[in-house]
Amino acid sequence: MVNTVKPTKKPDLYVIGIGVSQYKNDEYSLHYAAIDMRDLLKVLGSATSLYASVKTLPILDTDATIEGIAKAKDFLAPAQIDNVVIVFAAGHGLLDDKARYYFATHDIDFEHPGARGLAFDQLEGIVANTKGRHRLILMDTCASGETDEEEVARGRKRRAVRREPFNTPVS
Repeated sequence: MVNTVKPTKKPDLYVIGIGVSQYKNDEYSLHYAAIDMRDLLKVLGSATSLYASVKTLPILDTDATIEGIAKAKDFLAPAQIDNVVIVFAAGHGLLDDKARYYFATHDIDFEHPGARGLAFDQLEGIVANTKGRHRLILMDTCASGETDEEEVARGRKRRAVRREPFNTPVS
């Protein structure tokens, strides 16, 4: 009987860090989203004992527009099947009037998030077409959890009937 062990090659790690602390509308600016992203990219960038190479793409503050984030697809183009792809987004997250999620880009219109916000489908699309089969999306935003659009609509109807503001909890 012959046993052979195929040598394993370490995968490459591709990390895209989207962090927005500075918004075009200063009223919504945050303190730590971009700083946290820089720190995370620094830590992951030094993970060379686990990966053959580590490639990082910071997309921070004024660069974090729909157009700037779209460049992430080009960054991931060289990823191969055994590579690891991580996309981490930190900043504001919003729901529109139909309970659809948007990541708040630098130049988002907070009253109309669909105009310049990054829809979850677009964020997911960044990794959807990569060859890398190990994919992870991390989000540090409000409203980034699963949303039942029908439940949100029922809650809005109940609030309208009771004439309560939308941010009042529904029992």
